[in-house]
Amino acid sequence: MNRSAVGLILVLIGSAFLLSNLGFIPSVAHYIFSWPNILFLIGIGLLMSGKPKPASVFILIGVFFWVQRYFYIDMSLFWPILLIVLGVAFILRKSESSSRTSEANTMDETTLFSGSEKTFSSAAFEGGKVTTIFGGSELDFKNAKPTEGSVIDLLVLFGGAELKIPSNWNVSLEATPVFGGVSDERDKSVAKDGPTIRIKGFVMFGGVEIKA
Repeated sequence: MNRSAVGLILVLIGSAFLLSNLGFIPSVAHYIFSWPNILFLIGIGLLMSGKPKPASVFILIGVFFWVQRYFYIDMSLFWPILLIVLGVAFILRKSESSSRTSEANTMDETTLFSGSEKTFSSAAFEGGKVTTIFGGSELDFKNAKPTEGSVIDLLVLFGGAELKIPSNWNVSLEATPVFGGVSDERDKSVAKDGPTIRIKGFVMFGGVEIKA
């Protein structure tokens, strides 16, 4: 999602609230900006961005709250069942090391309701996608060598990501934060005589830190 799209969404939301407060649109906040709608819209945005797994989580949660609004659901039964399903999912999930190493030239890292660590050591690293939702990711690129035009595309929602990048690399920060932050904490006195890598994407209710 680029800056223009994010800016347009914010303008539309602000305009809707303004018209509602002026009395031109009755109850717009109640009908449009309810939690089910927000979750559903986030899911649709993720689906359009080519991230079906996290998209399905948000869409299912949004649909559930929609159904709850119009049909009675006994929540005293729902939460125990949800905990049982999550427990079974964790039991059946294949165990894997929390720290991994990859020599692949591209990446597609997704973290949902969990945390992960990964080190990249490709000699021709081209970049890739990083999706972190309600979780945290720690990605180490110090042993990798990016190719010309390499790009890391971030999507961070209600979570955080830490990127370890050598201080002499040139980093072009193009990520758009909304109620979040993106910062480069590396030593700024070090000469940037290394390769260049672009970091773009969208950060909402979360943070991204670049460290050496």
